[in-house]
Amino acid sequence: MKLKLSPPSDNLIRSIPFGVIGGAICGSVIWSFTSLIGHSGTTGSEYVGAWELADVFLGMMYGGYFGIIMGPLGYVIFLRNIGLRKAILPASVGTIAGGCLGAFNDILTALYYGCIGYLLSLSVLWFVVHLKNRLKANKQT
Repeated sequence: MKLKLSPPSDNLIRSIPFGVIGGAICGSVIWSFTSLIGHSGTTGSEYVGAWELADVFLGMMYGGYFGIIMGPLGYVIFLRNIGLRKAILPASVGTIAGGCLGAFNDILTALYYGCIGYLLSLSVLWFVVHLKNRLKANKQT
């Protein structure tokens, strides 16, 4: 028996693996940057340039966990009107920029700022897409 889903719920389910994979990639970049600037929070390696391969895996783990929640949340709020393809690059850039900005404080702040950067980049993209659609509709009338 095959489970048939309506398109909105099908896309919501598709946003979960996108959130996990995107969160893992962005999380590893953010955690690596945090380690490189010496704010990783690990005992004994709080100096600039202290980077280990384990930092990539920790970032992937935490980023994936946050991506499980943030991916569907971003879909419900913004992405169903924008589309996943248009949002991949701005969401990734916003997440990494926000996380790297928060990394100057500590790693927990970097995680939260990464989530805020993700939602902020999607809100800007949503605004631009809707503004473009309104200008196109006004031009036709």
